[in-house]
Amino acid sequence: MFAWADSIMSAGKADVLPIEHLWKIVFPAESQVTSQLCTIHDCYLDDSKDQKQEIAYVCAGFYGTQDAWQHFTEKWNAQLKAEGIGYWKSSECHSLDGEFRRWRILPPPLSHQAAYQIRDRLQAVALKCPGLHGVGMAVPVKEHEAVQKYEHASEVFPEQFIYHRAFELTLLHSVRAACKGPRDLMVYVHDDGPDFPLLHALFKSYKQKNPLTGSHLTALLPLDDKETPALQLADMFANGLQARSVEFLSGKRDHFSDDEIFMLDRSEVFVWTKELGEDILYMYLKGQGLPIPKDLAEATKSRNPDLEI
Repeated sequence: MFAWADSIMSAGKADVLPIEHLWKIVFPAESQVTSQLCTIHDCYLDDSKDQKQEIAYVCAGFYGTQDAWQHFTEKWNAQLKAEGIGYWKSSECHSLDGEFRRWRILPPPLSHQAAYQIRDRLQAVALKCPGLHGVGMAVPVKEHEAVQKYEHASEVFPEQFIYHRAFELTLLHSVRAACKGPRDLMVYVHDDGPDFPLLHALFKSYKQKNPLTGSHLTALLPLDDKETPALQLADMFANGLQARSVEFLSGKRDHFSDDEIFMLDRSEVFVWTKELGEDILYMYLKGQGLPIPKDLAEATKSRNPDLEI
């Protein structure tokens, strides 16, 4: 039914279909499916990690209906124009580069203060846009490394692809949060960075191996974040979550108020833990008929008393 997604991917970025045409592609007229039978949510995601990639990886973004995104895009673009910038990008704001390079004319700390005021005004616009809901997953590097001690763990959790753990669990939690009906669908959009082909392969594999969740997944599409306001909002959210994660995991902060994390009041945020990794690894080893290390079996059993070891 969704074989068209592969043709879009192979055709190249210039031939990616606009999101607003998705309904006609997924449900052509001859299918006689009406909009009352399901809701399609467009979910825009972005990644963020600390500079040395030693503390935490984050996947985060927002989902909403086409109408909600259209309203947001109009308001966001109007504010960008008022600010005199073409797009938002957190890394450029922090480094005073790209669209924010002009503020280097001011002495510190006034230069960064001016840039962050633009961020605050854009956030205020987003907060006034109804129908957008956030979802995020943080993967602490040390929690991921703690699972690597088990044999076969690298087959399930490759060390070089920590962000993939955040991405696939964001798929799971966004479906759980958004898809209230059996026919509800999710369309995902991610920045078209160099690692997008790997993410697309992961998306297809996840959809195939998890049929219950996968029944709600339609496609993962690449778009340019400089031209896509929804991805700019995802970048803002992911960057904020990542910064707070680093502060917490490095011991600089032990708690945060709700207003310190952008749009937390309309978002669900999750953390990947060693215990979750152990449970997933246990299920993999059991499913493959591979020997299960005694300490892994005991740890998993202690959390799941009804589990058969």
